[in-house]
Amino acid sequence: MAGYLPIPISLEEALSGDYAWIDVRSEGEYAHAHVPGAINAPVLNNDHRHQVGLRYKQNGSTAAVRLGLQLMGPEFDRYFDQLLSMSKNRPVLIHCWRGGLRSHIASTLLAWNNQPVHLLTGGYKTYRTWALEQLQHPPAMRVLGGHTGSGKTELLHRLQAEGIPALDLEGLAHHKGSAFGGLGQKEQPSNEQFENTLALSLWWHQRLNGKSPIWVENESRNIGKCALPNGFYRALSEAPVLALEVSREQRAERLLVEYGHFDKALLSEKTAALQRRMGPQHEKAAQEALAEDRMMDWMLILLDYYDKAYEHGRLGRNIESQEFDWSQTEASFEALLKKIHETRE
Repeated sequence: MAGYLPIPISLEEALSGDYAWIDVRSEGEYAHAHVPGAINAPVLNNDHRHQVGLRYKQNGSTAAVRLGLQLMGPEFDRYFDQLLSMSKNRPVLIHCWRGGLRSHIASTLLAWNNQPVHLLTGGYKTYRTWALEQLQHPPAMRVLGGHTGSGKTELLHRLQAEGIPALDLEGLAHHKGSAFGGLGQKEQPSNEQFENTLALSLWWHQRLNGKSPIWVENESRNIGKCALPNGFYRALSEAPVLALEVSREQRAERLLVEYGHFDKALLSEKTAALQRRMGPQHEKAAQEALAEDRMMDWMLILLDYYDKAYEHGRLGRNIESQEFDWSQTEASFEALLKKIHETRE
């Protein structure tokens, strides 16, 4: 049967093109981490992959390949239809772990259909190596700082809408960074997936904005269970900071809107998790305020702790301040934009 031959391409070519990325690794491999935007079409599912791996250890490569083909054989028709449904409208790019047998099987099926198909040279491993390199040499950054509850994430999104490069690290991590930061969020990605997405976001920034700095929120090394890579965190820690100055009352009110509606038992559990750092007396006072439905008192006690932690993190940083009044949002945002444009000149 005549058909196209699969076309190997480099990662640089793959990232620069408009491809439908198809990851043919098992669903477990994909769930752990994958190229952002890739869709999963396993040649071997989790169980099949386990069986093939055991056969390889016990009997060698040829026996493992034979078992893989036996397991895949009854599924070829269904799998062919799945690939066809995924490969409409855009050129196809297929990859497995290292660009080996699984990706060649999938690409050959599409090639037999007279359909152009591309293979990522080196597979997912190539992307992963590239991602780690990107994260060790991030672009120039500017940090939007401010005490807890200042509205930094909301303002980063507004800056982005104004055409100013900005990246929501907490959005990528599905966590807002504090003991309460996981409430109302989707399940966090694996650390590897977080790094993969961050690396691609930074690459797109540099592709679209050149050497312009990217605005990010000031973060600790860990955002929930996701850890910022060493090179990226070092650059973040050394970047100039523009710190929002928002009144304590406004911050408390905004945080109550964000968290006050959650179940009291859950809020109590999260408050208890802070006992070691805020001290047993303060934690006890916060728990009493929560139990008595004195929500503003509860929040102000928590802010005492968070504000002290924030002040400690300011030591040694290059910081400018910018007042922001959420009761005068538009005027305050215009003033913030003006300050940011001044820092770019």
